[in-house]
Order: sequence, then C-alpha cells, then structure tokens
Amino acid sequence: MKVIEPFFSGVAAVTLAILAIHNFPATASAEATRVVTITDPVLNMQAYSLSIPANWIFDGAVVPGTSCNDGPFPVFRMMSPDGLTGVKQLPRLDWTWADNNAKPLKSGEECLPYKREVPAEEVLKYMVGVLEVEYVRDEPAADLEQTRRNAAAQSSNMFAVSADKARAVVRYHINKIAIEEKLNVFVSCRYFRNIGQHGCSASVSRVWAPEKSFSDATFQPIVKSFVVDRQWTDART
Repeated sequence: MKVIEPFFSGVAAVTLAILAIHNFPATASAEATRVVTITDPVLNMQAYSLSIPANWIFDGAVVPGTSCNDGPFPVFRMMSPDGLTGVKQLPRLDWTWADNNAKPLKSGEECLPYKREVPAEEVLKYMVGVLEVEYVRDEPAADLEQTRRNAAAQSSNMFAVSADKARAVVRYHINKIAIEEKLNVFVSCRYFRNIGQHGCSASVSRVWAPEKSFSDATFQPIVKSFVVDRQWTDART
C-alpha cells in the first residue's frame, strides 16, 4: 500500500506537528509512568507510543485521513483519575484549493472551506469559539521563526512549504474548579507550483490543569515521549 502524503501532514509529519506545538525542553520526571500505545486497526499494528503517569486514564486511535489529505493521524486523550489534569490531541483539520486555472481538488464535507493559507492564530481563535472556552491571553509560540525557517528549507522548484503555530491560555470550570488550559495550534501548508494546487493542515492540542497549579513541567515528559513506530511507517510505504 503506497503512502500518499501530498500536504505535509501524513505519517512523517505527526511527530513534527505534536512536538512543534509545544517545543518543550527535555526534563526528567521522578513520577511513575507507563507506556501506552495506539494501534492502526487497518494494519493491526502499533502505530504510536508515549509514556504517561502510571495512574492516568488513556484512550487513543488512528484516524483515517480526509478526502483532501489521506494521511492517517492519531487522536488521543489522557487525564488524571479526577479529570482535572490532562492532554488531548484533537482530530486534524485539513483544507485544499487550486489556482483558478488548475484542476479542481477533491474536497469533501469533512474538509474546511478555506481557499487560502490560514495563520495559526486565526485557527486558534476559531477553536476558542468551537470549544466555548474563555479566552485569557496569547502566549508566545516557542521558536516560531525557526519553525518557519525549517519549513521553508524544505521548499523546492516543485513546491513551497510553510508552517506556523500559535498558543493561547483559556479558562473554564470543572465541578466549579477553575481550569487553566493551553490551546496549541500548528499549521503546515504546501503549494505545488507546477500544478497550481494548495493544501494545509492544522494540528490542535489541549493541555490543562487546575488554574492554581498549572505547570508546563507536568506535560514536558509526556510530549517528548511521543514516538511514531518505524515498523508501522515502513508497512505503509
């Protein structure tokens, strides 16, 4: 089975998207952990793995791609037993369009209707409304300029690559407990110059904890432990 990853958001880009969202430095954790895995139901193979606190609840799945980007992607949620601290990787958002004189692209109802490269900040604001949470403030997206340079370095005479990311703090309540959440967005786009076709994808993640005790250090080792299984990627090529 041939892997078709036309728009920079298939298997090879999953780790990039998730790590680029947070860009946490490596830290050591003394907390007991366990390894959890996500299985591809089509190939019946382990696709992803990561380490989480030993007593946390975990659910994850490999989701098929969309009509405008057929690369599969992981969705997962993990949380403390009381649900007050956790991480979610949401379904990927895809959209495609073509130049006026180019062949139209297939784009089903599950794809966003955008016909342009949408900044990560705009996607973030859209998600704040979708999730119905209270916007508190923006936060700097770590190494944003380096992320953009790394994407541009992949460009060639055939295609142009771009990337962007944004982060904001939002607030809501669980059982009357004020929750602080950091909502993270990573957008990647590719433009095929020779055929006039564009495609973008947005990865969105959420990390949350009680407002008075939120710390990025809680999530650093979890995000850094995310691994795409090499045997699975080889099986898909």
